[in-house]
Amino acid sequence: MVPDHAQNKRGWTPSFDRWLRFDTRTAVLYERTHRDARVRHLRLTIFLGLTVYNLYIISNYLLMPDLITESVLFRLFVATPGTLWVAWVIGRISTFARENLLVGAMLACHALPLVLFWQTGSDLSGYTFGEIALTVVYGNVILTMRFPQATVFTVLALLMACAAVLAKPQIDPAVQMAFFLQISVASLFSLYANYLVEQRRCSEFTSMLTSNQRLERAEKSTQMHAVMSKTDALTGLPNRRHLDEKLQDWFAKDQAVAVLMIDIDHFKLFNDSLGHPAGDDCLRQIAQVFKTLSRADVFCARFGGEEFTVLMRHTTELDAARMAQAIVTGIAGLHIIHPGRHDNIAVVTASTGVAHRPASSEISLKTLLSQADHALYRAKQRGRNGFAIADDTDIPSTTAKRWP
Repeated sequence: MVPDHAQNKRGWTPSFDRWLRFDTRTAVLYERTHRDARVRHLRLTIFLGLTVYNLYIISNYLLMPDLITESVLFRLFVATPGTLWVAWVIGRISTFARENLLVGAMLACHALPLVLFWQTGSDLSGYTFGEIALTVVYGNVILTMRFPQATVFTVLALLMACAAVLAKPQIDPAVQMAFFLQISVASLFSLYANYLVEQRRCSEFTSMLTSNQRLERAEKSTQMHAVMSKTDALTGLPNRRHLDEKLQDWFAKDQAVAVLMIDIDHFKLFNDSLGHPAGDDCLRQIAQVFKTLSRADVFCARFGGEEFTVLMRHTTELDAARMAQAIVTGIAGLHIIHPGRHDNIAVVTASTGVAHRPASSEISLKTLLSQADHALYRAKQRGRNGFAIADDTDIPSTTAKRWP
């Protein structure tokens, strides 16, 4: 059995019972991954077994010539076409039908040497008993029936052999006991060998599944930590670390890039009036505005505190201005009451600074970020609740030290 800690979040543990039967989900997975290999093995083994089975015509001819005709007819015209049909059909039926069909086919092949042994009057018939034990060994070890089916086959084959020995007239009791011992030992050893092979098969597969589960959990945990390390815990937006990575990535390429710096107006007064829990809730509501604006070419992040940043690529200055207006309008449209303001605006608003770098421009990243900061400052000076676009007067200054 696999350990309890192998359970996944749905509570599924790859396992098998004392009869070496997988649980339902594991059985489905095993069949899905090993069906073709199992069918190939069975077919090759069946063809090998059929060849050897028919070669025993020679043994029958030498040891029980009185029944050679019956032996040839059954082996060539009953067992051979029947076995070939089994080899064909096992690839087209369900797992349950396939494994149980093997039991029926093996019992039918096992019955012929028993009937011949029982019916022959040849004095050498006792020497043919070895074929009976070989059919059990072949089914359990070479064909490798599944353990529950192997158990059923072995018990029935042993009972059939004992019945044939008991029913055969004029057989010495000592020979009977020798036959009982031989077939019993062959049955016991071959069934035990089958159990060992099947136990290893089940153990290896469940261990593989358990290892895969642990690996998947480790990968998911790694991915989760990677996501968490780049996500702002309060708002769910990308954080400053992720923003810096995205800036370096987008700015390194020869493409038009716009940076929008957004600051919530009079946010300190909001916290002073309503408290920090209300301030946190306000930031979470504002973050929803940015989440609705995010797409492949628009990256929204929380810069820190009450500041947010929006990056745009493959964009024009006009598109960046439209985005700035959408942000200003969207935040004001939340109608979050701001009781601490003294400018006749009773709701939370934001100011935005916009800086744009055309494609193939030589402007540096720090310069562009500084221009966005300057534009934000001018938007504040104009009365807030609006945006400003950087121009030639917005040159790098000490505000650039906020950036790497």
